[in-house]
Amino acid sequence: HAAASHAPVWLTGEPGSGKETAARVIHHAGLRRNLAFVGVDCHGVQPYLIESLLFGHGGLMDSGGVGTVYLKNPAALPRDHQQRLADVFGAEAPGCPRLICGSVRTSAEDVAAGELVPDFHTALS
Repeated sequence: HAAASHAPVWLTGEPGSGKETAARVIHHAGLRRNLAFVGVDCHGVQPYLIESLLFGHGGLMDSGGVGTVYLKNPAALPRDHQQRLADVFGAEAPGCPRLICGSVRTSAEDVAAGELVPDFHTALS
């Protein structure tokens, strides 16, 4: 059912449980399978690199060639980056990639813990 929609998805599970694999399956069975799948580990990449990768000159958000962006542990991003992503994905602009996130906790739990901006959780709703 998730593949037939463009709605954002939040996958939860323990490390190594296959969240990114599930995200790839959703992407490859979905409507935008002819476009690229991009996975970003938000915990393992410097914030300025994520900013450049997604929003910089020629970044993925402007390329039109990305069908799905998978963010692993988006709560690890700085709050300003989270807000920017919430603004982009919450607007559901034409040509905007689909957002799939993976974490050991739900987005509501990350908001309650103060690690995820509430607008990001709302954009996923």
